[in-house]
Amino acid sequence: MVTLGFTPAQALHTIMTIGDYTNGFVLQEQATIGPPTEAEEKALPHLPTLLAALAESNGYRDPDEAFHHGIRVLVAGTRSLLGLR
Repeated sequence: MVTLGFTPAQALHTIMTIGDYTNGFVLQEQATIGPPTEAEEKALPHLPTLLAALAESNGYRDPDEAFHHGIRVLVAGTRSLLGLR
């Protein structure tokens, strides 16, 4: 990574960030999520953007698509920090 323009510290931080993201994603994926609470149900009418996103996705988040989106965001952010396009 250093040969690509990263400082040694940037390379380490990037590797650790990707590892942390991956571990967190896997842990979240394994978590059991129950039905919405009463408070969540009451809040939904006040969250039109969330409602639109849920309608657009049929209330489903594809884990593979979500993981790859996150990786693309990390790569784009890293490119931006390095001044690459």
